[in-house]
Amino acid sequence: MRQAIIMIQDLVMVLVAVALSLILSQSRLSFDAFSFAGLVCWAIIVLAAHLLFRSCGLYNTVWRFASTPDFFNILKGCGSLTVVLYLASLAFRFFFQPVAGLNERQFIVFFLVSFTIISAPRLYYRFLRDGASWRILRRAPGDAPVKQALFIGRLSEADVIVRFTRTAVPAEYAIAGIMATESDAPLGTRIQGVPVVALRPRLVEVLEDYVKGTENLDLLIFGNGAERDIEDYAELVRVARH
Repeated sequence: MRQAIIMIQDLVMVLVAVALSLILSQSRLSFDAFSFAGLVCWAIIVLAAHLLFRSCGLYNTVWRFASTPDFFNILKGCGSLTVVLYLASLAFRFFFQPVAGLNERQFIVFFLVSFTIISAPRLYYRFLRDGASWRILRRAPGDAPVKQALFIGRLSEADVIVRFTRTAVPAEYAIAGIMATESDAPLGTRIQGVPVVALRPRLVEVLEDYVKGTENLDLLIFGNGAERDIEDYAELVRVARH
């Protein structure tokens, strides 16, 4: 469900990028945008965008992290879509008729706008979901950097751990996310402002995405008896060490 929502969001952003690129480049198309031909054109663009984004691996990772691989995949997807649309316009111009108000300038603006507005929601969502984001902004310039940690254990313990790390002086660790060992825990809920980012049995999968997409993950904090509650405990430790 979540992946479907972000796919729809990306396609809406593509249409917004098309409109903005035409407006910013002051283009005057020779056809009505809401005519039958115009609607068919937008539908083809949406379909091409979806296929290219999937082939570029944009939905192979946990999208909420806005990691370096995510940005690279967005760059590939937007670049590929721009090239495909430009070649399609050249082919249409050669085999049928030229389209007034459409040239290289519109495609350059489209690439820049599409990359920006597709990346922005992911980055904003990561900022809101990261429990340490607001504390990082409030940190004084002279303060020592706080190490980022994930807590893995029961939700009943998470509240205590989060409170303890926040009251420690000096602050050494900040809990960025909670990985619950309960399979029926409410995913996405917040405990003391820290989001539950994973549930059993997807702990290893989500941790791998965290390790790949987050450069400042310094520590895993395991709750009491976590080694007994988690079947893949050894695999979690292996992923964290790498």
